Amino acid sequence: MKEISIISKSLIVNELLKLIFKKREENPSFTKESDIETLSNAIVIIDDSIADLENTIEHLKHQNNRVILLGESSAPVEYQVEKPFLPQDIESILDKLQKQPESEIKTNILDPDEIAHIKALMALEDDEEEESTLTALEKLEERLSFKAKGREAKEFLLALTELDPKSLKKMLKKSKVSLKISFKESSDA
Repeated sequence: MKEISIISKSLIVNELLKLIFKKREENPSFTKESDIETLSNAIVIIDDSIADLENTIEHLKHQNNRVILLGESSAPVEYQVEKPFLPQDIESILDKLQKQPESEIKTNILDPDEIAHIKALMALEDDEEEESTLTALEKLEERLSFKAKGREAKEFLLALTELDPKSLKKMLKKSKVSLKISFKESSDA
């Protein structure tokens, strides 16, 4: 069973938590804010009454603690219980955390599916980079869809005019071509 620690300055919250744990026959430790360095791989119940709550939560999470927040904070936590709360709210979260096998505890390490997904995304980026190194005419020859703007569009049109009609017809067979030309309006008018 994981160590359970409570960080709270509220006497009411402390007394309510003592009653919950007495009923559960568990003995949590009450930890001072200044002693959070000693907590690692524990279940930590933290009350929003403490000073510098966001930094304390981030530090606890960095030390691989499972954090249950009582109250409100802008820092993301695994479990948050709004005040006022019932003892059952805390008990159900504790039951979930204590029944969860160690292997299911979230870590910063990626699982094989996530790694495969990231590799697939990186491969797509590599393919896109390869496509971007091709000229517009090469993209057309390989039957890749593309949009050309500015200088690339001008070079593409010039290259098309230099092709013989049979090659151009063969290259454009079964393709949809759209051409948009827009002129900048001058302010001299």
